Amino acid sequence: MLSILWLWLAAAGPCWATVSPAVDEREPRREDLALDHRPQQSVKLLQLSDNAITSVRVDVAELSARESFTEGQGTVVAVSGNQLQHPPGNLLFVHARDRFGNIRESGDDLFSMDPLMLAALHATQLYIGGGSYQLTYWWETQHSRVAYEVCPRTAGSKSVAQLGQCQSRTYPAGDDRALAYLEVMVAAAIPIGHTSARASSTTCLSATHDSCGRAQAVAGTQASFAIEARTSSGAAHYGESDVFLVTLDGQSHVDAQVSHLRLNYYE
Repeated sequence: MLSILWLWLAAAGPCWATVSPAVDEREPRREDLALDHRPQQSVKLLQLSDNAITSVRVDVAELSARESFTEGQGTVVAVSGNQLQHPPGNLLFVHARDRFGNIRESGDDLFSMDPLMLAALHATQLYIGGGSYQLTYWWETQHSRVAYEVCPRTAGSKSVAQLGQCQSRTYPAGDDRALAYLEVMVAAAIPIGHTSARASSTTCLSATHDSCGRAQAVAGTQASFAIEARTSSGAAHYGESDVFLVTLDGQSHVDAQVSHLRLNYYE
């Protein structure tokens, strides 16, 4: 006797689903099933018998732009220049997810950076494991702020950075066209003799310890600290061209503002 069991699976991660023979075959059943478990977890779809006869592997669904997301310094600030002018490039990380939020660990997903305007933009993609990809890009521009989109890329498109790739993307119903729209500040490449992050330091302008945001701050009040910009040789660097990225770890309800202040002192 041939029995057919219909399964509807909303996978929450790759898993092994065990199917067991029915105790009573006189009344065939049709069931809708949804799984919610950790990847590679073994679960029983139907508790019908203790003797399992077959297994079904449930894989993650297709890549979803809506559930995937980006992070990294390259989503906030970028250094202008080509690969010779700025060898490290600007980094952003894309975390691939399916429409259920499951991690896609196949390593074969492709992503594109769309500059949204004619631009000298070059980018590479590298899979670093765990469903995460590193996108390194170089952008030659005179603008102080630029914007770009990140979206899934088709297998036929070999260029990671391509104008119109995201804007013209055809996407499935229930998903988004792009997974991120990002506006970033642009700083010039730092040549020798200009501000060095390693040589620069933070300090307090006030003698009162409680008012120095570098060491302590009070909720609901304004706190501040100063950044002493120095070159790699340790000399003070004067000018208003420096751009500093301040990362605040903790609660999200924090506002920050960076302004330039020149102190006239001699060393």
